[in-house]
Order: sequence, then C-alpha cells, then structure tokens
Amino acid sequence: MLDKSQGEAQSSFVEVDLFDASDVAKFSDFALWGQHHAMGIRMLSPGGRDNVMYAMGSNGPKVIDIVKPGRAIGFLPAGVPHHLTGDFGWWHVNSTDEIYIPVTLADGRIAFVILEAQMPDRIDKFQWYCQSCHHRLFEREVETGKVGIDGYWKAERAAIEQFNRDERLRSCSQCGAVHPLAYSFFAHESEKNW
Repeated sequence: MLDKSQGEAQSSFVEVDLFDASDVAKFSDFALWGQHHAMGIRMLSPGGRDNVMYAMGSNGPKVIDIVKPGRAIGFLPAGVPHHLTGDFGWWHVNSTDEIYIPVTLADGRIAFVILEAQMPDRIDKFQWYCQSCHHRLFEREVETGKVGIDGYWKAERAAIEQFNRDERLRSCSQCGAVHPLAYSFFAHESEKNW
C-alpha cells in the first residue's frame, strides 16, 4: 500500500509511448518535461530522407554519429554548433548538453529521443556558416531560459526571416559565396534543401 507521499510522487510520473503517434506528436518540436527539462522526439525512416548530424569544428563541419540504435546514447556537449540536415536550416548552439537516446521501433523506423536541460539561464543561438570556407556569416541569440519554448520558436522564425531577406547577411565576406535560404524546423519538406 502506498502512503500519501508515494502516491503523489507516482502521480507525477510521465510515461511516453514511442509506439503511440499522439505521444510522439506532443514532443515533435520539444515540450517541457518536468520542471527543468525539455524532450523532443525525431523519427528517422530507413530509405527515407537522410538525417546527418554535423558539428562545426575549427576545420569546418564534421559528421557526428549520434544515433546508434541498440548500442549507444549520444552526447552533444553544450557550446558545440550542430546541424541536422533536413531538420532545420541553421546551426544550433545551446548552453546545455544534449542527450540522444535511439529507439528502434517494431516497424524498423528509428526514433531518437532528445533530452535537454531547461535552466533559467539557458541561451540558444541560431548561426549560419559559409558552405564554402566555413566563415561564420550571421548569428542570433535567444534567452530560452527566460522566454521558454514558445519564445525560442518565435526567435527562430525571426532569425530565419532576417537572414533570408538580406543577401548581404548570406554573402561571405571571405570568399563571396552566397548561402542558400534558411528554413525552419516547421518548414515544408520541399524547402529543406541543405
């Protein structure tokens, strides 16, 4: 028999079923999970659009393998610029670590669960780098810890709109290359071109 304190703790337990499309949909664009965490779920499908994670290093982008079903939990340290092709058209930098947990579903699709801390001082950055010489072109910052997830998505939209409407921001001062248009996580698949 549970005493009252055990019952309260148990009632706050949250279960997420990766086999339930409505549960997955709740976390497709990140949702608060508890008091200090956010969770996102991404679905990867065999034979479908490639999702490749890149980290920006001193010599340019490097592929990082964060999804190894049945073998590993991926870890991306805070402060590392990273880009997931076909998911968002900018480089993401945040002030918290990200943990990736891959799960192979019964139909062969791979879901990966992304866990991040949502601390009051959390900061996220949207960055763009020249695709030729990797010089940083543009950056916008949002104090996610203060504005929350909704404020984060509003800041993403504003940063993309600013970057896309000014070709000078997309043009590299080092080599002259022009960056393709950026896109949001919520953009139509046809817009996700890099």
